Amino acid sequence: MVPIAFIYAMATVMFGLFIINDYLKTRHLRWRFSGVAFRYSLAVTLMSFVSSLWLLWIMEDGPAFVGGCIHALLQWPLLFIYVSVGVRYARKLQTPGSIFWKRLSKYPLSKDEDPGRVNHIHSLKTETGKMLYTSSLHPEYLEIQSLYHEPSDSLSGKWWLKFDVLVVLSVAAAAIYTVVLFNLTRPEASQMIKMIQSSNDANTNAELSSVLLILIFSKLAITEEFFFRLALQPFLEWQFRRKSYAPILAIVLSSIFWSLGHIGVLVPEWVKLAQIFPFGVALGLINRRYGIEAAILIHVVFNVTMIFITPGFISL
Repeated sequence: MVPIAFIYAMATVMFGLFIINDYLKTRHLRWRFSGVAFRYSLAVTLMSFVSSLWLLWIMEDGPAFVGGCIHALLQWPLLFIYVSVGVRYARKLQTPGSIFWKRLSKYPLSKDEDPGRVNHIHSLKTETGKMLYTSSLHPEYLEIQSLYHEPSDSLSGKWWLKFDVLVVLSVAAAAIYTVVLFNLTRPEASQMIKMIQSSNDANTNAELSSVLLILIFSKLAITEEFFFRLALQPFLEWQFRRKSYAPILAIVLSSIFWSLGHIGVLVPEWVKLAQIFPFGVALGLINRRYGIEAAILIHVVFNVTMIFITPGFISL
């Protein structure tokens, strides 16, 4: 399976470069999504720093702490770009996107625009006046604004109930499917996982180790969703937008690459792929319908749940 891991690594780098190149080419649009991109990427970076500090506290491993901090600093600009590009293409594709974008970003006005000046010029203290003024400065704005729709100001209690039920049912379905699959196949942990587990067992503070695992797996889930669901999925859908099957093709391709990233976790390896590929497709569909927060929340809760479920079905 080494060739598959190599293909995955090369494909991830390739798509990452495509996304970075797209971001650089559209730098005149960066201000529109800089607020939400900065806050989301900062949150994940802080999680990385906290987990590195925790490792230093528990294991007294200075090199691991320094390496974790360097990795977090290098990852921050990439996360910023992924979120910026993902938000932009979600706008262009008219997908629901994120339910918090409107509150986190400066959209539709840029930082250097004075709302008072906007209203004075058009004598319209309305969103229409702001839109007309902004479109006069940025011709592409009117097209983007026409695609803009944000449900965050009108989310009812019924919507939130539906959102909560969706999260609970998705995690429950994924957990039940995993338990049944592992119970039937009885996979073994790979050598790499066994080494990590042995190191964890040698730690005397089991409670702290469990909390640290939750933090690390939550951070991994968020990072994966930023790249595969928020950035890569809408980027691919936009490239195939002239095809009627573009949405499902983007979901399937991004899920395939996401699944291949888990090669080397279980033996036989096909069991892990069979476990998470359907989950990836479901996350892609949920992301497109309900936004990235729903996919992130489901992924995080599922990862945390698996920490406590899978040891009983996987041979270490």
